[in-house]
Amino acid sequence: MFFFTVLLLFSCKKEKNQYNLFGITLAAHTQQGLSNVSIDLQKQSVQSGVYSTTFNSAANAVSNGKGEYSITWDRENFAAMKLICEKQNYIKTEIELDVAAFDAGDLLLQNVVIQPEAFVQVHIRNTSLAESTDQFRFTFANAQFDCVCCANEWKEFSGENVDTTFTCRLYGETWLRFQKDYFTAQNDTMLIDSIFCPAFQTTNLEINY
Repeated sequence: MFFFTVLLLFSCKKEKNQYNLFGITLAAHTQQGLSNVSIDLQKQSVQSGVYSTTFNSAANAVSNGKGEYSITWDRENFAAMKLICEKQNYIKTEIELDVAAFDAGDLLLQNVVIQPEAFVQVHIRNTSLAESTDQFRFTFANAQFDCVCCANEWKEFSGENVDTTFTCRLYGETWLRFQKDYFTAQNDTMLIDSIFCPAFQTTNLEINY
């Protein structure tokens, strides 16, 4: 149905001095068309043979109720182009476009998949008798996306009194694996587990050791 609508929308002959980009925005967790996605087409210009060092907005659009969008803008020289796609409660998506694919007057298809956001709040606390030499460390094991505090890096703690909380923003509808290691003079304990993070919710992860 989407492609039929697009064919009707673009059935007239396009101007040869314009570029035309169209597509559909999809929610990653449902694979359904997503409305009210703000789409900003940004360009890196070339003027008199000189490449710009920055990206500037060339045109923009908002997806309709079916997730469809279309952008038309005047023909010009550019070195690079990208789409910046944003919607409240979704994670901003940036897509690099193939400059060689653009031809004035033709229609270029670029669909967009945008991820719903979720949050995980992690509370790490020492609740047992501990010694100053005890070591505890924690990491997410499969955060292969833009998540500032869960980028597969270890958070390490030492000593007798540990009680800390941090919150991470991540892709919704995700099984997030984590590993926790506890080292003492007597034993070393390592455990891998996972937690499901539904879209648009904050999931609490309580870790006591």
